[in-house]
Amino acid sequence: MNKISLILTLFLTFFLSQSIRAQNTPGENPGQTANADRKVRICTGGVLNSKAINFPQPEYPKEAQDKNISGPVAVRVSIDEEGNVTSAEACSGPPLLGTEAEKAAIKAKFKPTKLSGRPVKVSGVLVYDFTLKEKKIIRGGIVNGKATYLPPPVYPPEARDLCLGGEVEVEIEIDFFIEKDDAGIEDFVGKVISARAVSGDELLRSPAEEAARKARFRRADDTNEQDFIISGKLVYNFDSFVKCIDGGVVNDKAISLPKPEIGHIMHPGHLQIKQEEEVRVRVVIDVVEGNVIWAKAISGHPLLRAPSEHAARQAKFRGVICISQPLKVTGVLVYKFKPGGIIETDPS
Repeated sequence: MNKISLILTLFLTFFLSQSIRAQNTPGENPGQTANADRKVRICTGGVLNSKAINFPQPEYPKEAQDKNISGPVAVRVSIDEEGNVTSAEACSGPPLLGTEAEKAAIKAKFKPTKLSGRPVKVSGVLVYDFTLKEKKIIRGGIVNGKATYLPPPVYPPEARDLCLGGEVEVEIEIDFFIEKDDAGIEDFVGKVISARAVSGDELLRSPAEEAARKARFRRADDTNEQDFIISGKLVYNFDSFVKCIDGGVVNDKAISLPKPEIGHIMHPGHLQIKQEEEVRVRVVIDVVEGNVIWAKAISGHPLLRAPSEHAARQAKFRGVICISQPLKVTGVLVYKFKPGGIIETDPS
């Protein structure tokens, strides 16, 4: 029994040693065999624009130009061992520009990339920047009559009650875009891309600008507006329902006209009056009560305006009891500040 076991042990040992020697024979290592069979290797190349030896530019789609669509488009590409692009897929940027970017990317050509002396496949990104050409600006003057839609501005109740009215001019820029109408027909539509009030009362400027931004304009038949921006003005006229009378300078009509308090700002390093300073304050007066319901400094030293407005609000005028309709008086109170802290309320 012991002899039989010894013989079996020797036989198994010899068999296993031969198997191990066969597996370790050079050139037959499983790892080496797998590497030999792996003929395709992929390298990530990042942004590859600078590595192209032929880099065609994409066509700019007319629809995108008409709609003012621009910006960079990134295309993910795969490049074979010979430097040819085998696949291209837009991965970022405006969708309307992606197709043309992909078409251009497929036509790109690269110098073959080698790793350890062997050509390899490369993947990376090509970036195309679609930039609209700069548009010329055409001066259009006052363009109210050229609008196809011109909504009126909202009249702020506060401004109406304070007799604030008159004209407000808004400088605008108009660009043209292709849009479909209710019938599905495409045409140019002029939209306001910027609006800035340049005249008129402060309380009326914001509603005028807001109305201007909603305006729409028609396209001139003899002009290719997609190459131009029209610059012009919209003029709005605010007419208050409240009857207002302009009283001019109203210092002499006041029955009580307190002087501004400026002691808290009269010290070295803050304010020193070396020559006469005049501050004019626009006021709105309720003629029934004789009270100043609104005051705003319109000229004078910045540090003297706030105390002048405060004094103006405390002014008192003689009221009128019997009137048949809402009536307010607008006017100006004049304060003169002289060296030595002297303040005069006589405008003459």
